[in-house]
Amino acid sequence: MILDLIFLTALLFGVSIIIRQRQKFVRWHFLQAISAFFGSALFLYSTSLSIAHQNFWFLLPLGLFLLFYLIWRLEKRTVWIGILFNLFCLGFFFHIIYMRLITGHWVYIILLTLGFIILFLMIFFGYFGLVMFLLINAAIVRKRERPKLANRLGLLAGIGLLGFQLLQIVASYREIPRFIVEGARLIDLIALYFFGQFTIFLTSSLLYNLNCCKLDKKYIVVCGAGLKNGRTVTPLLRRRIIAALEFARRQEKLTGLMPMVIMSGGQGDDEQLSEAFAMKEAALNDGFPEDFLLLEECSTTTFGNLKCCDGIIRQREGKSVPVAFATNDYHLFRTGLSSRKLKMKAEGIPARTAPYFLPTAFLREFIAYLMSTKWVHVVLLTLMLIAYIYR
Repeated sequence: MILDLIFLTALLFGVSIIIRQRQKFVRWHFLQAISAFFGSALFLYSTSLSIAHQNFWFLLPLGLFLLFYLIWRLEKRTVWIGILFNLFCLGFFFHIIYMRLITGHWVYIILLTLGFIILFLMIFFGYFGLVMFLLINAAIVRKRERPKLANRLGLLAGIGLLGFQLLQIVASYREIPRFIVEGARLIDLIALYFFGQFTIFLTSSLLYNLNCCKLDKKYIVVCGAGLKNGRTVTPLLRRRIIAALEFARRQEKLTGLMPMVIMSGGQGDDEQLSEAFAMKEAALNDGFPEDFLLLEECSTTTFGNLKCCDGIIRQREGKSVPVAFATNDYHLFRTGLSSRKLKMKAEGIPARTAPYFLPTAFLREFIAYLMSTKWVHVVLLTLMLIAYIYR
């Protein structure tokens, strides 16, 4: 009873402090503070109950969390942060189930009730709800974005999920040939693999977006994107520029160090000028001093943006220096992976993306991630296929 009162008092007191100080947080960091506080309070409370009952299974999720935190501190630009965080959540969930069985405590009853309600809704409405969401979102994207394949991924995903469900229904009939049934089971296995990979990638991306970029940067790279009518920056690209300029001004205000901002992006076949030049014009119109602007006009990809800018920085500095890169939130993690491959001392500055575009954008990023790591997935899927055949 005393432990319950301490827990509730600390919870209410901590939440009230965070809410009162919410003006000091940006949107993502406020959510990070609330989530971290609730998770920490719940885990510490559950650990106290475990010790009181002389049960030490809490060491499993605790060990996973400490390993996750170690990786997070050493290197955030890796999918291991997503893998370990998901394993920690899974371990903590089973710890809650176990503690509910041996203690019957009201906290575990509430948590498991909420968990099973969410699971029930996901099972009965989640699949078709996801299909409907993807199709409706595809219609919205079609009206607001350019008609190209990358902007149709939501539609293709929705149709694919419908086809997958149809295949499962067909395979359930007894008269269906065995090779169709086995094929459907194999597709189930492959779909489960890619769902797991998407979960890891999405978790890693969301966690990476929560990182606070340190105010010690000498350069900021603004990653390019397509131009509107081949001449002016798009709203999506403008957000990247604004995020970079706001960070540069905030760093100068707080530390006195104004970083150089490198506008990065070459000229496409359908563009009248380079993306970097159009971005520079947008920055000058925003009142940013021209003396702190550099152009990189050769690259055409994200990896190329970073590689060419890294070359410029090393030529000017003679060594690697702290760098930030500004891009949209959905694109931040994959850009971070590219910067790690180039061995850059880089952190990401997230720019907000219109909510309607996020499902399509994350699907596009996930496909790009799969292509960049294709041989890993080829090997894993081959091993799965061999295990399935010789099971």
